[in-house]
Amino acid sequence: MGNKAKRLSVAMGSKAKLVDGSMDWRKLFVPSTEQSLQYFPPKVAEGSVLVEPPPEVFDIGVQVWANSLILQFIDRSPPFESLKRTLQHLWGQNGDVEIKSIGTNLYIVRLSSAEVRDAILEGGPWHVQNKPVIVRKWEPGMTRFAV
Repeated sequence: MGNKAKRLSVAMGSKAKLVDGSMDWRKLFVPSTEQSLQYFPPKVAEGSVLVEPPPEVFDIGVQVWANSLILQFIDRSPPFESLKRTLQHLWGQNGDVEIKSIGTNLYIVRLSSAEVRDAILEGGPWHVQNKPVIVRKWEPGMTRFAV
């Protein structure tokens, strides 16, 4: 067994075992005990195949995003990394700010609490790098504004 294989074996611990000096890569994709996947059978409605998870899955998703805001830029948004740094500076004093792009000039920002979210909503109107942005509380089923 070469040094590289030994280092990889040590680094990966018991999840990946060496077989005849080579890596058993399948062991890297063994699910952890913290993860699980559920199968939701598809349904056909009006010629389209739909998958509807049970309501409790939807409820968990709502809880995850409950303290979030939707940002929609009126015009072109700043570059993503620049936007992240600016929002972390403006809004991150009381906790983490997680931002994800969800469409052209459209972002979701997850905040640490409802209090932080509400303070941001009350502190507007907002401009990021001299670009006006519509800031709304996230709600399930939201759609973008026509601007």
